[in-house]
Amino acid sequence: MTLTNNSDAGNFYRKTSWKIFVPVLGAITLFLIIDEGKAIVAGTSKLSPVIGIIKGSYYNLWFLYMLAGLYLLTPLIIKLKSALSDNAYKTISTFLMIWATGSQAFSSEQVAYAIGVVFAFLGYYMLGDVILNTIYVKRKSSCFFIIAAVMNLLAFAVRYLGVSYYLFNAYTNFFSPFIVIASICVFTGFKQIDIQKDFSWLSGMTFYLYVFHSITYNAVFKMIKMLGNVKGLQEIFAIVFVSAATFFIALGIAVVYDKFWKSQTKWRDKWYSLKLWKNLSEL
Repeated sequence: MTLTNNSDAGNFYRKTSWKIFVPVLGAITLFLIIDEGKAIVAGTSKLSPVIGIIKGSYYNLWFLYMLAGLYLLTPLIIKLKSALSDNAYKTISTFLMIWATGSQAFSSEQVAYAIGVVFAFLGYYMLGDVILNTIYVKRKSSCFFIIAAVMNLLAFAVRYLGVSYYLFNAYTNFFSPFIVIASICVFTGFKQIDIQKDFSWLSGMTFYLYVFHSITYNAVFKMIKMLGNVKGLQEIFAIVFVSAATFFIALGIAVVYDKFWKSQTKWRDKWYSLKLWKNLSEL
């Protein structure tokens, strides 16, 4: 959120829609074809995938539905940031995070793009910007990772004891105080790491990795189940195998998918030339 041209709504929406949301629509279409084919073969309801798409609960893509709301707000947030002092922006970001942590303990939103869900994640969005660009800490990254590990253990312990707060749906569990602190610490910890090797190509694939990892995981997991029950060391091996296979297969799909969209220069030029973006820029 530091680039000034992102405050231009038309420019920002044109860029992000082509790089993120148009490819996601392609992925959703692909997933839908696969699921409808499965439904026809199995003789099950063909409406279930469609309902999932409408509600935003289709595979792991709920996050991208929510992200669309955040991206719609981004030019406004940038303008707000430029109009405020650093301290005021930090205060508002911190307040939104605290508000979300409290309010989501009682939330029961049913769709990923609900206003309540989007505004809850706005705290993470803005506070992440604050940590990345305006806060400088001297502690080593290991300190933050240790705190994050402790917070995750506490979150597990609380849930094991039967505390049901933050478990109303798929979105609220990210706002448990322990998870919030762990998330902030992990983000800050990685910021502190000085990596000399260039992994920019891999970071460019993380978006598509997210898009495809869920359907890839389901396929790999079903393959493991077809081999029969696993116990003991076999179960540990299966977990490691499923995790590694999911990552590398999804990465391979991500690389191919990314190359496909980068090669669609004619589509991109037509998309960029839509009058909609110019009209938005003039607002």
